[in-house]
Amino acid sequence: MIAPNVMVASAAVTLKFAVAVVPPIAGLTGAVYRDPTAFSSGFHMAVWIGAGMLAAGGLLSAVGISNQPEGAERQEREHCYSCPIDGPHADTAEFIQAQRTR
Repeated sequence: MIAPNVMVASAAVTLKFAVAVVPPIAGLTGAVYRDPTAFSSGFHMAVWIGAGMLAAGGLLSAVGISNQPEGAERQEREHCYSCPIDGPHADTAEFIQAQRTR
């Protein structure tokens, strides 16, 4: 069985190649760049197509990507007050904030 993250990544690669067909679909072909009105119209259409593809990618990511395997519970970890490479973990920051409000 293929992991969901791998499937989503494969779909993203496929959509990347779909970007190459956006200019012809939007009408940006040949010598259109010489006609400002036609170019502007094609550009606006390309922006809307890109926005739609962005929204589709966001929905696909929201539905398909998960960070934990099914049935896994969140593990408690030791609070790290100094992590110079990537900063403190989010739960450490929440722990410190809870300590301050007491």
